[in-house]
Amino acid sequence: MDKIFKMQRRFAKYARPVGTFFRDVERTFGKKSSFIDHMTQSRIEVLKGIRSLVDDRVNSLEKGLSGKVIKKATKIKVD
Repeated sequence: MDKIFKMQRRFAKYARPVGTFFRDVERTFGKKSSFIDHMTQSRIEVLKGIRSLVDDRVNSLEKGLSGKVIKKATKIKVD
């Protein structure tokens, strides 16, 4: 079991380089550095941007369902 855990940790280091970077920065400069504060705000803004995209898409789909007439297929005779 211990061998599997070590392999998972080794893989996680390479699979998530951004997370590893931030962990190392926090260890080096501490959680109260201005860099960490700035990067935290940046991550919040990225998530808010994604939320905005999702909200716009949900609104678009809701409007489409309420005002859209469902088209039925038309059979075409082919010679």
